[in-house]
Amino acid sequence: MAFIIVILIGLLIWAVLSSKMDALSKSVIYIYIGFWGIVLFFSSLNLLHFNTIQHRTYYMLLLHLFAFVIGYILVKIPKSHALVGVKSDYLGKQVEHLVNSKWYRILLIILTLYALSLFTIYFQKIMIYNSLADLRAEYYDGSDMYGASYRVLNQWLLKPFSIFATPLFAYLCFTRRDKYCWILGLFLLVYNTLSAGRFGYVKIAIGFLYVIVCLVPSLKKNFRNWLTTALVFGGIFFLIMITTVARLDSIGSASSMTETGKEIMGENALLSITQPVSGLDYALDHNYLKRVGGYNWGGMTLTSIQRFVNPFFRKLGMGFEVSASKLTFKQEEYIDIGYTRNQNALYTSVLWYFLDFGWLGVFLFPFLFGIGVRKVIKLLYKYQTVVLAILLGFFFQLMLFSVFDYYITGEADLLFVLLLWLTGTATSTKSQRFYIPIIIYCAFALIFTQL
Repeated sequence: MAFIIVILIGLLIWAVLSSKMDALSKSVIYIYIGFWGIVLFFSSLNLLHFNTIQHRTYYMLLLHLFAFVIGYILVKIPKSHALVGVKSDYLGKQVEHLVNSKWYRILLIILTLYALSLFTIYFQKIMIYNSLADLRAEYYDGSDMYGASYRVLNQWLLKPFSIFATPLFAYLCFTRRDKYCWILGLFLLVYNTLSAGRFGYVKIAIGFLYVIVCLVPSLKKNFRNWLTTALVFGGIFFLIMITTVARLDSIGSASSMTETGKEIMGENALLSITQPVSGLDYALDHNYLKRVGGYNWGGMTLTSIQRFVNPFFRKLGMGFEVSASKLTFKQEEYIDIGYTRNQNALYTSVLWYFLDFGWLGVFLFPFLFGIGVRKVIKLLYKYQTVVLAILLGFFFQLMLFSVFDYYITGEADLLFVLLLWLTGTATSTKSQRFYIPIIIYCAFALIFTQL
């Protein structure tokens, strides 16, 4: 199977080379294909001795990959736009306008102080549990670990702001290292620590990868920027290593945790990127489609819309079961994938597409997503707005995280994407003010909490 995967991934790379794509589009798609190629190749080698994965699962994943690339290539970008590219100086002026805004600074300080207040609870829980595994279990068991208001504030304000802030922080680290840059970094670090997970740190790393490789490649010419990148990635690697050890064992001294981390990180990295493929294979073998009541006809993939409108329907006495609620068992149940530790939760994004329309869904949704990503690049060339650059950064993150799971599931997720899209393409100067999406979010959040 490994040979077939190499041939087909090579075919995708050849298709991109033959399409005469612009530089930004090529950077985005090469990283996406390359990451998925690495995942599929190492999964097929089965170095960790998982249960045998059926060829059907690999063909399904390859179909989804081909569908995305086909949709991506089909969108044509005018040569005049591609030649101009992304105007980094113009984006820089917009970023300056944003970070100098008093509204942005007030919001940043308030959210950072709130995140720090939650971190005190996090620290107290660590003292009680002496293990991040137990803390993380409490975070996800619905016990309101950070208070009753946290879930709503996280969905409508903290999470959207972190998505907006991640590529912005990376850009500021290369262009403007002032106190507000470091406050923003502090917010991202604390916020992504609260769930006791590792993916939050990976999101920061992806933000830096996106900015320096895809958005402003000229930054690579500066040695200081290379040093900044090395320090950030080194720090993120250390945080992931310590978090991994603390979730597998009790929290000990820094030196002992570092030594343990050095021993397990290579194997754990391989485990992290290959176990979702085994999870998908397990789900297909054990007929998860039947467990969720058959095809959901778009409900799984569009669960964000369902969760957004359902409270309004409940007020009218017409509430319904959100499709994704049928799939909660994947977080609750640990499955045997043939490794020394069982796994839960991670099944790749393809499981969600399959539960909607079967093999048709596996092709349809990645195809549409590929079109959407390339459309954003096309619009970024046309409008040259930092909001569209941030939206592309979010899509770039979703592309890479599709290896693990599907992440557009919250009440506000698709609305946030829509707001970025509309704000980024607005021609009116006033419409491009960056506090407008946040004000709209606050209004929706207040309405949502009353339903």
